[in-house]
Amino acid sequence: MMERNHGHVVSVSSMAGLVGIANMMDYSASKHAVVGLSESLRTEMKRLKLDGAHSTCVCPFFVRTGMFAGATAPHGCFGWLVPLLEPHYVVDRMIEAIRYRETFFGSAG
Repeated sequence: MMERNHGHVVSVSSMAGLVGIANMMDYSASKHAVVGLSESLRTEMKRLKLDGAHSTCVCPFFVRTGMFAGATAPHGCFGWLVPLLEPHYVVDRMIEAIRYRETFFGSAG
């Protein structure tokens, strides 16, 4: 991608990659790593003046997938305020972010 100055890397993180979450240290840490990798890639491409290569980091709120089936919101969680996102919404929004070459997309709904 860098040699051709063409392409688009999409990294999927989570809102948990932007803030620490109690009882989810390992998940949050891995998502922070994804955000850091994406930011490093973006700044490296900018440093090398690769205007044809792009990077988007996606950080949605919790998505209604099997991962959260049967889970209850921990005390103080915003589940009552921000419901789980539907997968089709997140995918549609990801495609839009790629199309418009957004470097970062975070969504709580």
